[in-house]
Amino acid sequence: MTDEQTRKKDPALWTPWGSQQPAKPGEKFAALRRLAKRLRSIRKKKMAKPAVAGN
Repeated sequence: MTDEQTRKKDPALWTPWGSQQPAKPGEKFAALRRLAKRLRSIRKKKMAKPAVAGN
């Protein structure tokens, strides 16, 4: 790829699992919020399970 072609492409961040587009304003916050909701629902499910007595 030539320098000119590289410059015309959208900027991307290199990561070990492939390049990613830089986050737009608010995207990081939205992703963290989705993750927090998912973790909260998992915790609620774990708490709702009945305790098993005896080994």
